[in-house]
Amino acid sequence: MKQIIIDIENRLTEKVSELQYIAENWGQLDLYADHPPVKFPCALVDITSASFSNAGNKLQEGNVSIVITVADMSNLVSRKAPTEMKMRALKIYDIVKDINKALHGWSGNNAYAKLMRTSYAKSTREDGARLHTVTYTTTCWDNSAQTEQNAVVNEIEINQTKLGV
Repeated sequence: MKQIIIDIENRLTEKVSELQYIAENWGQLDLYADHPPVKFPCALVDITSASFSNAGNKLQEGNVSIVITVADMSNLVSRKAPTEMKMRALKIYDIVKDINKALHGWSGNNAYAKLMRTSYAKSTREDGARLHTVTYTTTCWDNSAQTEQNAVVNEIEINQTKLGV
């Protein structure tokens, strides 16, 4: 699962240049007094849950939920504000769209399937930070409990299954 987080962080760095901070979510937006340890807009990556089933021979198939929290500080803008201010305030929606373009249907590694967006939620905090939470799911295969010989055989079987062989 560590590799999923690394791959997503690398993909967002490569594909979404507007993001000023990309990291694993360890509570950066919650654990601060006045100034969070991020630059806005940011994307925080977290694996929130996984359920596993037995695929045989100590290989497990996991259904994994990955949450990308996209945050920006709110610009209080009314309809009468200059167009440039309104567009800057709405830029977060473009960033969320670009993140989805980068991640939906993408996989950076043979150990997990393509990511699929499954939900979206928006919230605004008292400090003015706007949070857009996008959840993706994927299937991963974990052979960490296997001997090295069995792991190689199952890696071949997983790749053949993906290719429809």
